[in-house]
Amino acid sequence: MDKIYVTKNYEKFNLMESNRKIVPAQIKKLKESIGQIWYQEHQPILVDNDMNIIDGQHRFIACKDLWIDVLYHIIEWDVNKIMVNLNSSQKVWALQDYIEHYAKLWKPEYMELIKIKEKYNFTQTWVLALITPSGVTTHIWPMIKRWEKIKIPLYAYDVAELVVKFRDFLDFADTRTFITAIIRLYLYWNKWDVMKLLSKALLIQKQGWAIQYCIIFETILNKGRKPENYTYISSRK
Repeated sequence: MDKIYVTKNYEKFNLMESNRKIVPAQIKKLKESIGQIWYQEHQPILVDNDMNIIDGQHRFIACKDLWIDVLYHIIEWDVNKIMVNLNSSQKVWALQDYIEHYAKLWKPEYMELIKIKEKYNFTQTWVLALITPSGVTTHIWPMIKRWEKIKIPLYAYDVAELVVKFRDFLDFADTRTFITAIIRLYLYWNKWDVMKLLSKALLIQKQGWAIQYCIIFETILNKGRKPENYTYISSRK
């Protein structure tokens, strides 16, 4: 490693907004060992030429709180890629960490994911289900980690509004399987059927699969209709 610098001038360092959130418990844990000089010699914080902390923000705060020297190393590579790679190799980043990081870098689709999550009080899992008609969200995870563009469907906000309305009646309305069923309902039935189902929401029982919810929707909405006028969504691709 190149030269390691030492300073007590804490004001010269900058915490990057796009980095992960500060975890107080991690700082407390670091304070117990960071005073040992060998720790810092082997774990200096990494900064860019503008003294933005790329890796080691918790170590920096711990040193500052303890009023001890900060050991740091200046690097000149791609700051954002380094930040993601270093953080993910030291402590596994949750999917939310990646999304928040890219949103803070003004990436539109990631800002949109945060907006939906906060507006409707959804978990990140529910948001990903909302933008995935098939209900299978695992293929999105590596795309997000690789900083790929994520498509936000035009129906996302309409379906989110529907989920919120069903949530007034059903405590399982914001599960991944129910959201997937509501997406199919929204795509294949008209708004009058959707409102009719909402009025009979209490007839819906919790299910384990989206297809089971779709069959229940069909049973409720096709009641009283002639067979030739039945509408099916459970068999749609």
